[in-house]
Amino acid sequence: MARGEEVSSAADTVRTERDRFVAFAFAAADIVLELYPDGCIRFAAGATSALAPPKGGKFEGLTFESLVVEEDRGVARRILAEAGQHRMDPVILTMSGAGGRPLRCVMSGYRIADFGNHFFISLSVVRANAAATQAASNIKRDEESGLADADSFSELAAEVLKAGREGGGSSELTFLTLPDFEAFRGRVGEDVRRRLAQQIGEQLRAKAVDGMTAGRLGDGRYGFVHRAGLDLAGLEEEIAETTRALDPEKRGMAVSASTLDLASGSLDEDGAIRALTYTIKKYMTSRDGTLSVQSLSDSYEGMLNDAVERIANFREMVGSRAFRVAFQPIVSLETGAVHHYEALARFADDVDSPFETIAFAEETGMIGEFDLMMCQRVLEILGELGPDDAPEVAVNLSGRSLSSTVFMDALEAVLERNPALRSRLLFEVTESAEIADLSDSNAAIQRLRRSGHEVCLDDFGAGAAAFSYLRELTVDYVKIDGAYVRDALDDKQIRAFLKAMNGLCRDLGIETVAEWVENEATASFLMSQGVQFGQGYYFGRPVFDLAPARKPAPESAPPQPKKAKSKAKPKPETTTPPAPSSVRRRGFRETWG
Repeated sequence: MARGEEVSSAADTVRTERDRFVAFAFAAADIVLELYPDGCIRFAAGATSALAPPKGGKFEGLTFESLVVEEDRGVARRILAEAGQHRMDPVILTMSGAGGRPLRCVMSGYRIADFGNHFFISLSVVRANAAATQAASNIKRDEESGLADADSFSELAAEVLKAGREGGGSSELTFLTLPDFEAFRGRVGEDVRRRLAQQIGEQLRAKAVDGMTAGRLGDGRYGFVHRAGLDLAGLEEEIAETTRALDPEKRGMAVSASTLDLASGSLDEDGAIRALTYTIKKYMTSRDGTLSVQSLSDSYEGMLNDAVERIANFREMVGSRAFRVAFQPIVSLETGAVHHYEALARFADDVDSPFETIAFAEETGMIGEFDLMMCQRVLEILGELGPDDAPEVAVNLSGRSLSSTVFMDALEAVLERNPALRSRLLFEVTESAEIADLSDSNAAIQRLRRSGHEVCLDDFGAGAAAFSYLRELTVDYVKIDGAYVRDALDDKQIRAFLKAMNGLCRDLGIETVAEWVENEATASFLMSQGVQFGQGYYFGRPVFDLAPARKPAPESAPPQPKKAKSKAKPKPETTTPPAPSSVRRRGFRETWG
């Protein structure tokens, strides 16, 4: 072979190999970029028309982070700054797309010393039907840190756990706590606190799986899922140094970490995901924000087993209906007539209150199963009395249940199977779990109201149930939290709050129910303030036997209280069934039957 032919053959081989590697690159990516060490673009190829067009029509010379939307630029900057001589873990970034539309892309790449420490970046547009797009679109972010909120983080962590079990990946969940956060905030003020949240958010997203699976779980509390073997000690020091740099006294804060191996354990997928959700909730509600693996058991396996055992027991209890339903009357303060009853769950293991059991069901995402079963059981009890004699009953629905369209469809199916009895049901939205999406919850509430069911917002004024709820949720009744009712006679400030709450509801045309009414003086005071209904031991303790409603004779029918607004359906007059011995009505115009 002639020398010229050899050179030509070698050149053809180089071109062939080059074209082969380019083909491999575009088989896995839509856009490829080469960056100088300072992050400026040296070369760009592929579907660059999907990105916002640069001035002058060329990408060369622009910085990579200028292609990224503003809220993700800090993350992109950190990823490049921390890239070593190895493949970068894939991260989802939002790029500035053509026409001003955001473009979600999976970024991965190498930094190669033999090429002048240049970065070789690939961007793969996340397709509309991809699981990553669905997960990203559902993320609700904390505005200050850019991290996922608590609920979204739990969902993202569960997706990583699921993917790891299916693909054999190895990931870890780490909780980071800043124990001295409140003292730090007092020293630095709100502006610095917000800057700290932003910087920690960037630091965690740069190291989290997909650049997404990191969440802000409270003040000074964070969680993120990362590859196994991450230098956590280095991250702790990096965050601690960030706090020192922002602290005018240069004291900063210590950082503590607790890490759980998501790949460990022999639990089934569903149990592991629910247990993971429970574990995250336990961290969020722990008193000092720390979570020792030994706090529940000696290992993550033990922690999960503890949760899974409780989950299995709860499901068995719901499936076998190993719970009872008690009924407590809610009466008109004006007339003494029973307006309706509240259905209350009673479990064998809960001597005084079912709160812990219900809270556990909410934390593990099983509350919808129980709410549905509770509704079915109440309908069965009413069916034993018959539609003509069944009193009206309020069934509790968790705010978490309302946010699920699957639950709402299942509830509607249950109600449709009981057309003669469904008109006897009201629904009471409970707030032991905060309503995460008020818009979606209001849509569910209005769906119930359009079907003829009245809706009550429980525990108004306490915890998550703030006045802002009434701006977003249209309901028929509000139940004033018992803490305000209990102390109203002895505390001038609480009386003022109670009056304000009742006045607001009156102006909005919402009727009010006061709980924890335990004596005549409290009942009289509430009636003087215009509160329409009362519930508490003064009127009757919860009882398991629901007697038929007895309609009074026309000539003795008590006057009905005025409605603040028209209701979805007329209220039949009911008086109480034969009263238990604990029921008292001293000093009121009407008496119990």
